Amino acid sequence: PAKEKPPNGENFIQVIDRVRECILDCTKKFKGRDVICISHGGVIRAALTIALKIEAERALSISVDNLSTTIIDYLHPCENFAGTWRVKCTNVPAIQEIF
Repeated sequence: PAKEKPPNGENFIQVIDRVRECILDCTKKFKGRDVICISHGGVIRAALTIALKIEAERALSISVDNLSTTIIDYLHPCENFAGTWRVKCTNVPAIQEIF
């Protein structure tokens, strides 16, 4: 399914590539600042694929409910540290407090 593409659309692999480009741009442009992205489940699933370094097929099994919250932090590289992603929470219902 990750490689299947609807007519005039993109497959999940292409979504991941597009999201990766946007995320890398945002992490550079807004270094040290919080960025809030409001999106649909497919883009959130793609971001989790990147952060968790998992295969696209596996990521398709991640549930992302409407109005849920997912928090992903990027820890920028510094001396003796290559930088990494940290997934703080996923799919938290809108009625729960997350902070």
